[in-house]
Amino acid sequence: MSAVFEVIYGTKPHRGPHDVVFLADHASNTVPDDMNGLGLAAKYFDQHIGYDIGAETMSRELVRLLGGAAVLACFSRLIIDPNREHWRADLVPTISDGIPIPGNQDITAEDEKARIDRFHTPYHQACEDVVGGYLQQSKRPPVVGIHSFTPHMDGFDRPWHIGFMWNDDARLGLYLAKYFEDQGFCAGHNQPYGGDDLFGTIMRHGHAHKLLHTQIEVRQDLVGTEKDALAWAGRIADALQPVLENPDMLD
Repeated sequence: MSAVFEVIYGTKPHRGPHDVVFLADHASNTVPDDMNGLGLAAKYFDQHIGYDIGAETMSRELVRLLGGAAVLACFSRLIIDPNREHWRADLVPTISDGIPIPGNQDITAEDEKARIDRFHTPYHQACEDVVGGYLQQSKRPPVVGIHSFTPHMDGFDRPWHIGFMWNDDARLGLYLAKYFEDQGFCAGHNQPYGGDDLFGTIMRHGHAHKLLHTQIEVRQDLVGTEKDALAWAGRIADALQPVLENPDMLD
């Protein structure tokens, strides 16, 4: 493992005059060799605790379809979670969906800082550099998080096909939720997670710049194959296109 993030820029003409920035916090299940798999059986990294299934494929396809840019984290969320603020107790998870993470037990403050410096900070600097690059050009791109969620959690079968998160600016999230509801899908409003909690990346790089923003969550059984993930990226691109053509429509 070398880079801890990847930046992708679209190479084709946009489907609208405005750019969009996609941020994929949990795109990868990679752990560097020197971390010895965190002492966890390899099979767990292919499950939802290791990464967001389908997020990388959706992010790449969205940039291909819409132009703009994407920043992908190239490390597993089990090392350190890019969508958690530094102060959070679960920044480095000791347990995930009931699975203990051996390499994260009794982690010292020094070890946590080393992971912040090695993984968390470079990823967020890349996100800020991409967004800042557009702002320097007097462009104001919507910032969209691309995530996926497990269909089952804590004994609950989650009914949503897709969910949208927001904090105090619901414009883009509500618009997209209605779009998918009109298409016959079950769309979560601040479900399966709420924008008052697991929303750190979008608050930092979208909300802080007063840009349109939301975090998209697609249910993982719907994006478990490349074909399905590409199809969902196409649906999301179609939903975003009117906003990219005229962001003022949400004001």
